[in-house]
Amino acid sequence: MAWPRPPGTLAAAASQGFPARLQLDGQSYEIRYGPGQDFESQQDFFAPCRAALREPCEAMLQVLETLGCLESLPLDPRGTLLVALPFCGSMQELPLLAHFLSTRCLGHRGVANISILASDVQDWAELGGYWRQKEKYVRRWYSGMELRFCQLDLQSIRHPPSSLTFAFHPECTVHRDVWRRILHNVISATTGLCVVATFNEEEMKFVVGVGQELGRQVLCQRNPYYADSTNRGGATPPFLNHLVFVR
Repeated sequence: MAWPRPPGTLAAAASQGFPARLQLDGQSYEIRYGPGQDFESQQDFFAPCRAALREPCEAMLQVLETLGCLESLPLDPRGTLLVALPFCGSMQELPLLAHFLSTRCLGHRGVANISILASDVQDWAELGGYWRQKEKYVRRWYSGMELRFCQLDLQSIRHPPSSLTFAFHPECTVHRDVWRRILHNVISATTGLCVVATFNEEEMKFVVGVGQELGRQVLCQRNPYYADSTNRGGATPPFLNHLVFVR
C-alpha cells in the first residue's frame, strides 16, 4: 500500500526515490525517499497517526465544521490565523490538523496565513516526538502555513495569544491545582475558540469548571466517533472522547 500523503499532492516518479516498508495497523506501507517523494531523506521520517487516534480526531474535526466553529475566528492585522497546540507531546495528530486547517481555513474568511505554535513542558524533539521533522513536513507540503515547536511551562506563564486552540488530553484529575493554572493560562490566551478533548467525563467537568471560572461560554459533547458501538471497545483510554468548546 502507498504511504498516505497530504491530499492533493502528487509524488514524483517512483524511479526517482528509493523505497522502504513499514507495518502499521495491520497494513504494509511502502515509503519512498527522495525529491518529490514521501520524505526527502530518512532523517525526515516520522511515524504517522495510528487509527485509534486518527479516526476519533477526524470525527472531532467534522464536529467543528458541523457546529460552524470556524466562523468569525479573529485574525491578526496581516490576516494570520494563530493556532495553538499546548501540552502537545509528540502531536501525532499533526498531519490531520495541518490538512484540516489548510483546506478549511486557509484562503477562507480572510485567512491569508496560518501560524501554529505547538508546545510542551518537555522537549519532545529529544523524546521521539519528531518535532523538527514535523516542522519540515509543514514547510514542505503547506504553503502559507508555518509550524513551530517549543518548550513552555504553562503552569508558570500565560500562553501567547491564539485564535484557535487545540488542547488534547489534559490529565487534570491528578495535580488539579497545576492543571487549573495550565488550563487558565491556555483558555485565557485564546481569543476565539479553545477545543479541549479529554479521556473521560471527570476531566471534562474539570475543564468546564475552569472555563466557567473565566466567564467563558462552554459547550461540551461526546465525540460522535464513540456513538458507534464497534468503536467503544477500542483504544484504552479512549482518545478525544469528550469535547469541550470554550469561547
